[in-house]
Amino acid sequence: MNIRMILNEVKVDPLIPFLRKINFQLKSTLLANDVTLYTESYRFYYLALERLLNGMSLARRFRNGPYYALKYGAKYTPQEKKLAQKFHKTKRYFDLDFVDFLIHSRILLDRTITLSKYFLSEKTLPSFVSFNRHKKFVQNPSHRPYGNHESYAQYICGETNWFDKILKPVRDKFLVHPQQNHTKFFGLPDFGPSEIEMIIILPSGSTEKPLVKVDHIRVSIVELVDNIQDFLRFFSSYGRDVLGG
Repeated sequence: MNIRMILNEVKVDPLIPFLRKINFQLKSTLLANDVTLYTESYRFYYLALERLLNGMSLARRFRNGPYYALKYGAKYTPQEKKLAQKFHKTKRYFDLDFVDFLIHSRILLDRTITLSKYFLSEKTLPSFVSFNRHKKFVQNPSHRPYGNHESYAQYICGETNWFDKILKPVRDKFLVHPQQNHTKFFGLPDFGPSEIEMIIILPSGSTEKPLVKVDHIRVSIVELVDNIQDFLRFFSSYGRDVLGG
């Protein structure tokens, strides 16, 4: 996991060219508008990601060195001591940062979909407040094909399954409005990718032995970021094409 590379890719908002196209439609004012609200949400999304990825890096570096010294009773080297102190000072915020990023990712999607009202122009229009309701609208067979924006509808329906499988259920059912028994933990593999993942365990066994059979949801931040950035790039390109250039 190359943190610098990931953050460099996310630091530049893919929607900037599109925002420039619609800015002229907004009156100059000190009050919040669709663009300023979106821009704020992207900034929070980036800052939450920055904190989380740095925490992941610190956890991995601790695991690769000071952890084993601590486990086997060895004395820290000066470098290991410094790293361990930094890790133990920040580790209690890790789950907060993880959840914070998921919540800000969902807000970002909602604020992004608000901007689609600047290029969607059919007689029947989807929600411009909720990404979830927006997607359900274009999934409805009675709205397909969706006029001049069928390619947009096809992308929303076919290329955003990550939202339905990961971001929506995790945020709705396990973070904000818990609706079923579950347990969650963070996993850091001994080998392979250095990314820490959230694993949600869903018991599906009998009442007496619920954990005999389980389902699980795996939350990879790196994969989620890739999916969100792909969506934003598509959204920006599509919006600019409709508006002309």
